[in-house]
Amino acid sequence: MTREDLKEGYVEFNPIWKTHVKTAFQKRMVDEKGEIKFFLNIYVYPRINYEHKDSFSAEVQFNRSGEVFNLEYFIGADAIVEDIEKVFDNFWKVNGCDYYEK
Repeated sequence: MTREDLKEGYVEFNPIWKTHVKTAFQKRMVDEKGEIKFFLNIYVYPRINYEHKDSFSAEVQFNRSGEVFNLEYFIGADAIVEDIEKVFDNFWKVNGCDYYEK
């Protein structure tokens, strides 16, 4: 995964609450009607690994029956953006999470 992979459908922002993060990207994940299920944040960490590639983590805040919880997933440089989106979407479906906005 590279920052270029996140250009389509994602909005870049500065996550001042996350230490050691260079930049971040956010995508609104919607259903077929355009209703928001959740927001997916992908954080970019500086090139500190031996391959000199950026590192990434993805985070989502879910809501289920009024209970809010976060799920964070650390991503290898070889990850595919669409696969990460599917992981969180499947989690949302399987766990019966509520829409972020409806």
